[in-house]
Amino acid sequence: MQQIKRSTFINSGRKEVYEKLVEENKTFEEAYERLKKASSDEKLMAMYRSREKAIRDWNDSINSARREGELQGKRIGLQEGIQTGQIRTLVDLVDDGLLDIKKAAERAGLTLEEFQKRMQEENVDKN
Repeated sequence: MQQIKRSTFINSGRKEVYEKLVEENKTFEEAYERLKKASSDEKLMAMYRSREKAIRDWNDSINSARREGELQGKRIGLQEGIQTGQIRTLVDLVDDGLLDIKKAAERAGLTLEEFQKRMQEENVDKN
């Protein structure tokens, strides 16, 4: 119960809530007096507002970076998916005898050795 009252005191921001808590429990009296003194100090309040702004700016920066990272990851995943699909198609064409392996490697943008390795991987995945 005491924890809830502390949380209410800290998060309330309303004079009547503070005064009621002080009436119910004198341990809040010193905290309330310090709060009144601090909130009347313009320099301290300016520092407080500056700190709050810095925290908001930091959080905005982190959230923005996370969103950008997610978008970049989606773009990379999409590109890799398209490339994998193209290579699978080329492998199928080679397997069906419709396309020369050298031409398929060229179209995939891979060396012959790289394409052969991918063919083996694709054929293992099929089984």
